[in-house]
Amino acid sequence: MTTIDAAHEAADAQVDTAMSSPVRATGARRAKVTTLFAALVVAIVVVSLVSASVGQYGIGFGDVAASVAHKVFGPLGVGHASADHFAEATLWQVRMPRVAMSLMVGAALACSGALMQGVFGNPLADPGIVGVSSGAAVGAAAVIAGGINLLGEFTVPAAAFVTGLIAALVVYSLSRAHGRTEVVTLVLTGIAVNAVAGAG
Repeated sequence: MTTIDAAHEAADAQVDTAMSSPVRATGARRAKVTTLFAALVVAIVVVSLVSASVGQYGIGFGDVAASVAHKVFGPLGVGHASADHFAEATLWQVRMPRVAMSLMVGAALACSGALMQGVFGNPLADPGIVGVSSGAAVGAAAVIAGGINLLGEFTVPAAAFVTGLIAALVVYSLSRAHGRTEVVTLVLTGIAVNAVAGAG
C-alpha cells in the first residue's frame, strides 16, 4: 500500500467518523431526554400520591396508591378501595381534586413560561416584561379598593385576569408596526406599560 492510498483511507475514516458522530450524539441526547421525561413522570405520580396522603385526616400512602389503582385499573382487579369509607370519601372528594387542579395550574404556568422565554429568546423572561403582572395588580387593586363583588370570591382573580390580558394586548398593539412585531420594541413597550400600570 502506497503512502497516497494510506492517506486516502485515513481521510475516509475521518469523514466516516465525522458523519457518525452527530448521529451518535443525537441518539445519546434522545436517550437522555427520554430518560429525563420518564423520571419526571414517575416523580409526578409519586409526589401526587404523597400529597394526597398528607392532611389532617391521615391516609396511608399504600392505601392511597391502592385506591388510585382500583379506580384506574378496577376491571383488571388491581388495587382495592380503602376499608375506611370516610378516608375514601376524603381522598376522592377533597384531596384528589386539589391535586389534579395543582397539576393543571402547574402545567399551565410551565407552558406560559416556556412560551414567553421562547418568544423573547431569554430564559429569564417573565410576565413583568410585557406588563401582565402590573396590569393584573391594577385590576385586583381596583376591585378591592372599590369594594366590587360581582362574582363573589372569584371577583378579584377575574379582574386580575382581564386587566392582565388587556395590558398584554395593549403592549402587543403598540409594539406592532408595518405588520411586524420586533422583540426589542415589544420589550420597550412592555417596560413602559409596566411602569404606567405600576404607578397606578
